[in-house]
Parts: sequence; C-alpha cells; structure tokens
Amino acid sequence: DPVFYLALAIFDIVILSGIVFSLYNRMITFKNRALGALSNIEVELKRRADLIPNLAEAVKGYAGLEQSVQQFVALARAGVFYSSDERAPKASKLVPALLAVVEKYPELKASENFLHLMREISDTENRIAYSREFYNRNAQKYTTTSEQFPYLLVAQAFGFKPMQFISIAESM
Repeated sequence: DPVFYLALAIFDIVILSGIVFSLYNRMITFKNRALGALSNIEVELKRRADLIPNLAEAVKGYAGLEQSVQQFVALARAGVFYSSDERAPKASKLVPALLAVVEKYPELKASENFLHLMREISDTENRIAYSREFYNRNAQKYTTTSEQFPYLLVAQAFGFKPMQFISIAESM
C-alpha cells in the first residue's frame, strides 16, 4: 500500500531528523562549555594583569624611585603583559624581576598590602591553572566527541572544527 510506505518514509525522516538535531545540540553544548571555559581563562589573565601594577606600586612605595621598579612600572603601563596573542599575558615573567627588588627591602615583605597582593597573585595563578585545565577538559570532550561516530557525520556536515588545547607556556 503506497500510503503505508509514504507514512513509513515520513516516520523515518522524522526519526532521522530528531537524531541529527539531538547530536547537533549536544555538539553545540560541548562547544559552548569549552568557549565559556576559555572566557574564564581570559577573565583570570585580565585579573592578573590588573594586580601586577598594584604590586609594583606597593613596592615602589617602599623602595622609593629605584630604577628597576620604575622600569617595571613603565613596562606594565606599556602593555608588556600581553603577547601578540592577547589571551596570553606575560605578567608572570615580570613578577620575579619585581620580587628581586623586594628582596632589598625586608620591611616590605611584612607589609600587609604587599602580603595581600602576593596572596591575590598566588590565588589568581591557581585560578588560571584551574581554568586552563577546565578548558582543556572541555575542549578534549568536544573534540573527541566530534571525531566519534555518529557525531563525526554531524560535525562534518555542520563544520565543527577541533579545538586547540592551551599549554602552560601559552598562558604565561
């Protein structure tokens, strides 16, 4: 009976469409989780970049107009904290230089402001590490899923591309 076959074909199309929509929506969920995690990394990197000049000012207050502190503050204001990839501040490379100046001023190490800023920077570094790990887990889940059958068919049909992982060197 042609009506039966037509109904069966429509049923198959509906079922197949439902499966494709389900797979597509799952891929979008994984992708958006990874992008959200990437955004969290950027927020933490910005937080770190904002804290470093405060630390420099605290040291400057104790150290006077020491040339190395002046250079550090100048670099901070010139935007040296950011590489060509705006997501990857280089602030953590400048912190040791600033801490070398701090070594000359033992009373600075006892300053509550300085200690608070150092705790904030340490906390931020931990947050960056966690955010990077969280992003990499989500990027791995998204990428792995997009390479597995039947998601592979949906990923290819809709242009889902693998996500890159973030290494430690990239976020410094």
